[in-house]
Amino acid sequence: MHESESQENAEFAATVRQWLEDNLTGEFAELRGKGGPGSEHEFFEQRLAWDRHLAAAGWTCIGWPTSTAGAARAWISA
Repeated sequence: MHESESQENAEFAATVRQWLEDNLTGEFAELRGKGGPGSEHEFFEQRLAWDRHLAAAGWTCIGWPTSTAGAARAWISA
């Protein structure tokens, strides 16, 4: 990984963390730390609303091209 990629990854991660901090509040606050395999049935209505919130903010399909309703963001390196 190049240094510029590392910086780009760090900036993207910081953006995601800040967005989650700002948005996992109010009606979505109880969803913090919830989810994962085996708990898909829990908080179904709240998680559906959260998924819609993510989509409205452009945080779904982030690797898809904009021509297919994606955000056209490059994949970050691990």
